[in-house]
Amino acid sequence: PVTSDANALPLGKSDYGILSLLALATLAIGIGVVLEVAALREAPVTRSERAPSEIPENSIAVLPFVNMSDDASNEYFSDGISEQLLNELARVPDLHVAARTSSFYYKNRDEPMQIIGRELGVRTLLEGSVRKSGNSVRITAQLINAEDGYHLWSHSYDRDLDDIFVVQDEIARAITRTLEVELMLKAQQRLERPATVNADAYDLYLRALATKGTLAENATADSSALLQQAIDIAPDFALAYQELAYNYLLETFEGTRSIDDAVAEGEPLLAKALELRPDLEEAYATLGLMYDRLGHFDDANEYYQTALAINPNYVSGHVGYGLALVHQSRLKEASAAYLRAQVLDPMNGGLSFNLGAMLMLMGEFDSGIEFIDRAISINSDHRIAKGAKTHWYAVYGKLAEAVMYGRHVYTEHPEFAPNIRALISAYVDIGMLEEATELIDLTSERLPDLGNIEPVSLDIWLAEGNLEAFNNYADEQFRGVDVNLGMPLNYRDKYRAFLYGWSLLNRGDNEQAVEVLFWAAGGEDGIEATTYDYMQYLKMLAISYLRTEREDEAHALLNRCLELVRGANERGWATPTLYVRLAELHVLRDDIDSAIENLDIAFDKGWRGLSTIEHGVYWQILQDNADLERIKVRILEDLELQRRRLQAMSADGVSS
Repeated sequence: PVTSDANALPLGKSDYGILSLLALATLAIGIGVVLEVAALREAPVTRSERAPSEIPENSIAVLPFVNMSDDASNEYFSDGISEQLLNELARVPDLHVAARTSSFYYKNRDEPMQIIGRELGVRTLLEGSVRKSGNSVRITAQLINAEDGYHLWSHSYDRDLDDIFVVQDEIARAITRTLEVELMLKAQQRLERPATVNADAYDLYLRALATKGTLAENATADSSALLQQAIDIAPDFALAYQELAYNYLLETFEGTRSIDDAVAEGEPLLAKALELRPDLEEAYATLGLMYDRLGHFDDANEYYQTALAINPNYVSGHVGYGLALVHQSRLKEASAAYLRAQVLDPMNGGLSFNLGAMLMLMGEFDSGIEFIDRAISINSDHRIAKGAKTHWYAVYGKLAEAVMYGRHVYTEHPEFAPNIRALISAYVDIGMLEEATELIDLTSERLPDLGNIEPVSLDIWLAEGNLEAFNNYADEQFRGVDVNLGMPLNYRDKYRAFLYGWSLLNRGDNEQAVEVLFWAAGGEDGIEATTYDYMQYLKMLAISYLRTEREDEAHALLNRCLELVRGANERGWATPTLYVRLAELHVLRDDIDSAIENLDIAFDKGWRGLSTIEHGVYWQILQDNADLERIKVRILEDLELQRRRLQAMSADGVSS
């Protein structure tokens, strides 16, 4: 089940992965602010529900300019002009600018201006067209009052491509004059500074952005090649240096470049970009991402804060900073960063999903599910959000809903492993072990190349109390580990070693369990560096110490784990699993009253992991405890009600 010992290890791995992927998608498109935490507890307001009085007076969205060129392939150019205008306006103080993802959501959509304005939370809209022919370009732009469709300003520009930056500057100035925004000296200077003086280099830069945006195979490498050409043509092109450095970091997530190589190649590029443009927020944000990847969080935070001080409207900066804070388990602060980004980028489905997942980690189920639903409404093919919805329904004990919704997603995306895993876990928790087994068998037969399904069998074996099957699986997995004790393990082998150590405890081979679990935890250095999301390694090692009468070492580990859980809770973590983990620690510390108290809290928050306390390694000494029996009864009664509700929902055809 979702909160079993196996599935809780590590708690945040899949969540971090999803957050990282979605944050990177947002960063790739565009690459503080303190909010009261109480605001997180209010139901989020969708943009279409906002009253006109809530929309900032000086606010604008730059809609994608229409490509009027005879060559349809010039669309990258019209999109690029729109995006660069947006970026320039976003740097103007006191001007609220909707982010690129939200503005481009309306590309090729025939929506009334009033609806676009309300959904984006802006009073004015900039639209236009671009006609490019040879070395000439004609740009037509018009500023519209979103509420009544009245044209506030319009103009056409016929120029050579060499003057494209001057045109962008003129349009930005005209808009700020029309909106009567007070330009500070710093913003005035930024508008006066062209990106580069070479039109060919700028064209290559726009092509590079468009190429990367396709997300095709080798798109990042192809984008980098174009950027290098732009740098060769125009060595003074700061944006090209920054974007190339960012591409190198993006390749570390794609697995095509090592972080060491990305840093070695990227740092000089960013230094050059800042030498040319000392106030280039994108370069500071890319440095923030670089140091986040290196785990140098203080430096990462400082760089992101610098980027946002330069441009508070910089959405990708808020997203990147939020992701760095997530990696530091500082969820309350991360949520503030994501909320600020969401206000600026309300139609970004990935960002809405990120915020929803974050709120789920903070125990805010209702608000979290609303943002996840918003992500799905923006992008009906958002299968990551759909699989996550199944997962979170199960985590928070809404098992009938998890089964119904998971089945619905399975019919749409039968190959999507995260949803299948979440559905199997929901089946196990609600007591439908036969259905869980059938789904595992069906998936293994129909999609033999789909990884990460077989380990869900651990949930079924724990629910059945079939420790022999569990132990056999652990043995088989451990045979795939490079048995070189003392050498660092990768993530997958650490998990295999952990399972094997657990199975040794099941069989009473406690001395060998100590050796294997100490190795799985990474030795002294690994134990010292362990964070909350990998705490299960330390807890299992503590059990092996207790069983071999090494109580001082055991209690030192347990105290460390207690600090990790409490620290995570103070920084915002509040899932049901957190309280289960806390209860397990108290059991091992022989503080039974605190263990039961936290298990009750977990139940009230939605935890329904019956097999965790019936067959989990932490709870065996309490099987005759009256309070533990009381909690088992509460779970069983609720599961019976949920099974009945599931039958009713199935009969009514409800998918949740």
